[in-house]
Amino acid sequence: MKRGITMFPFLLIFVMIAGAIILMFFFQFGTDLLSTSEKINKLTVLKNIDQQLAFLFQNNALSNMELGMKSKITVDCSIVNGKPQTNLSFDERSLKSQKIIVAPITLEGKTIRAWTRSWNYPFKIENIYYLLPGLGELKNIKIYLQQLPPDKIASNKELKEFIQGLNEIPLLPMTTFAQITAPQTDKKLVILLDKTIPFPATIESNTRIMRIDFSQPLESRQVERREQGNTFITPYLGEELALALLFSRSTQTYECIEQQARTRLFDIITLYEKKQELLRCDQQDYTGIQDLLGELKKIANNPRDSTNNLEAFKTLEEINKEFRKINCPELYLS
Repeated sequence: MKRGITMFPFLLIFVMIAGAIILMFFFQFGTDLLSTSEKINKLTVLKNIDQQLAFLFQNNALSNMELGMKSKITVDCSIVNGKPQTNLSFDERSLKSQKIIVAPITLEGKTIRAWTRSWNYPFKIENIYYLLPGLGELKNIKIYLQQLPPDKIASNKELKEFIQGLNEIPLLPMTTFAQITAPQTDKKLVILLDKTIPFPATIESNTRIMRIDFSQPLESRQVERREQGNTFITPYLGEELALALLFSRSTQTYECIEQQARTRLFDIITLYEKKQELLRCDQQDYTGIQDLLGELKKIANNPRDSTNNLEAFKTLEEINKEFRKINCPELYLS
């Protein structure tokens, strides 16, 4: 047998092996390229959400966001180097945000809804952003608000403003009820406004209940959140943070968010303390404001250790309105 004919099978085997190796290389290269492209797209989705939220600066502003691809967005808050920060996540990709953002569940689908509330205490501190699944997505949220007699609502200014604020949010799927009989669908967020309806002995796994008793005076008012195996009570720091508690994925997430909010409150108060030192008016003495700002700082440091300091909130608001009436410089624009 000739040498060339003897070598031919070996050459054929060599070519097949080499071809398989080259094919595997390009297959792996293509897979890596697709994986990298997918990661870039996921990060782009997160950046777009963060950027679109920046345009929601007006109170109760609403946005229906098209994400461009089927997404699975998680919103959380964590402490990094002693500082709280918001994390937006899409699978393995994540983005740090300076905004205060809450979402009650993982947001799955191609659209999400977002709206914002301005947290004023009493001056503007920060916008809080609330995210919900888009209308028509498979997993959604239903909000149930306790039904109260009209005269009870009319006689309580804060209660009336709280309900009006919820009704002003467009496309918020809210239903009023006289007792808790919500069906077993979607995620249910239930808001109780007094103590006439007791918490049920057993809370379903898809239900979260929050109570704000508006009959309590402001300085002792608390917010209580209950769900399966978890009871959490915190001081009332305004309806915006109460809603943040309702919409947070967990009470641990809320505590991180509250720390974010209180840190910014402390920084803003410090700025107003410096501004107060510069204000002058013949008809008004500004020195009393310093004590009120000091009381609010105690809340910023730790509201759970504060007693009756929320009255400083109302007093400062009233004094600031008086400044405007007598044509004196206001501490803040109201």
